[in-house]
Amino acid sequence: PEGKLCLFDVRACDLSALKVLDLVFLHKNPHPDPYYASLRKDLFVVAVNCTYATATCFCTTMGTGPEVKEGYDLLITELREGFLLEAGSERGDKILASVERKIPAEDRHFEEKKERLRKTEDMMKIHFEREGLPQRLYGRMESVYWEHTERRCLACTSCTQACPTCFCFDILEKNDLKLRESQRVRVWDSCFSPSFATVHRFNLRQSVHSRYRQWLMHKFAYWMDQFETFGCVGCGRCITWCPVGIDVREEVRRVVDENQVQ
Repeated sequence: PEGKLCLFDVRACDLSALKVLDLVFLHKNPHPDPYYASLRKDLFVVAVNCTYATATCFCTTMGTGPEVKEGYDLLITELREGFLLEAGSERGDKILASVERKIPAEDRHFEEKKERLRKTEDMMKIHFEREGLPQRLYGRMESVYWEHTERRCLACTSCTQACPTCFCFDILEKNDLKLRESQRVRVWDSCFSPSFATVHRFNLRQSVHSRYRQWLMHKFAYWMDQFETFGCVGCGRCITWCPVGIDVREEVRRVVDENQVQ
């Protein structure tokens, strides 16, 4: 897009997702993506602290929230009397200085901010232990539980469309009707799509359970090997948008449960 880009209402989990994508496309990539880099360079981020958690939120489990700590230009926290604005960069300072109707923040405002964040954190529980999770999942690669998930999963790709860290794409060749021009276009793709793992007409993941296993393992195990961080930030959007109500928190817990049938 032309001009500068601003992301508004960015939550702590979203900022963590942005850091993950930076690793994928820039810092851990031997061939940094120029398109991503051009958008990321002048990105202005207006972040918002979460003062309420929904039933699908689990950022505390993943250690990504609810408090925004870094990576923003402006930070907004809703208080009883209004909004607390904090700058996190020189650009943020300039924008904050241009706000006309404002009063200096006092200690009581920051105390209220801490209290609201504490209450938000208390709304969520720890659903599973992150320590050693990749190794526990690797030990359950052949568990029949994956097939139990297949009975419910529609492979509709909703979870990958809603996930802030899913980045898979495909390259398509688009020709005009006269066959005189051709464009190479990058489009979103999903590991749940039947054609995603097709190589030379052979599909490496023909079953739905193998695709679901690939997705979950990538988020909670493979990503740690590749980028030394989890690919899940606990935003809960995959839970919210799953049409059959699959809860990834429950799936992780059940897969690694030693009492589950092998």
